[in-house]
Amino acid sequence: MGFSGSSADYTGLFSGVFLFGAFLVFAIFSLREREKRAALRAFILMILVPAPFIMLSLFHLKFLQSFLFILLAVSLVFLIILLTPFNSVQ
Repeated sequence: MGFSGSSADYTGLFSGVFLFGAFLVFAIFSLREREKRAALRAFILMILVPAPFIMLSLFHLKFLQSFLFILLAVSLVFLIILLTPFNSVQ
């Protein structure tokens, strides 16, 4: 148990830090535009979304790199869906 310095550990940490930073930027821009609801959601997601990546990088699983890649792909798909506006202009 613990960080071993393997490529999967770095992948998990980098993914977690990247997602944390992305939601931090999202929150900052939401606050600048006075969108309190969006900023609150961004701050909550800033903690919840990167947590699995960082936690997984601390544990040694047999298929850690594959699991992290799948988790990252699913997270990015949901992030794109979440941030894509679907309202049509009439």
